[in-house]
Amino acid sequence: MQGFSAILGQPNAVNILRRGIDSGRIAHAYLFAGPAGLGKKLTALTFARALNCESEVKPCDSCVSCQKAIHSNHPDIVHLKPEGLSFKIEQARELQKMVHSRVYEGNYKVFILEDMHKATLQASNSLLKTLEEPPGNSVFILISENPNALPQTVLSRCQRVNFAPLPVEIIQDFLVKRGYDSTKARQAAVLSLGSLGRGLEIIENEKFLRNRQQALEFLQVSINRNYFHLFKVIEAIDKDKTETRLLLEQMLFILRDLCIEDLYKQQNQEYNNPDPKVKLELSDDMARKAIDLVIWASDLAKGQTNNKLLLDVLGNRLGRLA
Repeated sequence: MQGFSAILGQPNAVNILRRGIDSGRIAHAYLFAGPAGLGKKLTALTFARALNCESEVKPCDSCVSCQKAIHSNHPDIVHLKPEGLSFKIEQARELQKMVHSRVYEGNYKVFILEDMHKATLQASNSLLKTLEEPPGNSVFILISENPNALPQTVLSRCQRVNFAPLPVEIIQDFLVKRGYDSTKARQAAVLSLGSLGRGLEIIENEKFLRNRQQALEFLQVSINRNYFHLFKVIEAIDKDKTETRLLLEQMLFILRDLCIEDLYKQQNQEYNNPDPKVKLELSDDMARKAIDLVIWASDLAKGQTNNKLLLDVLGNRLGRLA
């Protein structure tokens, strides 16, 4: 552990929390908001350690309190996740009971509530009552990818800490330090959309990169009207519905990159396309029509559809664009 220095690419969030610790002005509730894979959970756990750290520099990651937190057995740090698909009213009621229990060892009783956008309305209302009258030594950290799903009454009682997408260079450097090839690390970093977690998932999943290569090949042979080659590409694709949906998702990413790259060129700016060598003979208008066709196929792929036939129709329709 390295305290706050282990949190990559979130200087604004870290500064807000460090200022609070240094000044002793700790809010009773925080909302950590931003897409998945940006370090919200890591930051929450680090902040919780800092609030209960026994040393001058917080968190030291060495004192008894920090060590207990690192090993997930600190009695004053409670970490709750949704049960199943949602954060339920029963969990919120249990939380109310825990809030009013005494602090055992630390300075604060810290409650880390993960994926709060999954809270039911009843659970949110119960949480609101807890936030309205919190004990002075309690700190709540709500984590959410979609804060708009939370009631405004809950949001208004939290200090919001936003987490921004990470720069490509930070993700690439992290992956290279983990031992991955720099070219693949660059590709995964660009495809990650600023999420370190997604970057790791991409580079560790060879199937993802294989699907992307298949998606590139599918688009190329379709647009070039090489229907014999298209037939061979479709035959090589796993007929599993999940694989087909992933393939179509990759097509959308590729076409999106083309549109964004064209927009950047119009503004005389450079765009980090993950596959700069890949060229599709499509105008900007054709690329947008291709996106509409892939979205159409993606919607059909969610139902009881013959995947092979769907891809064959999509390939032929893409060929008519050029």
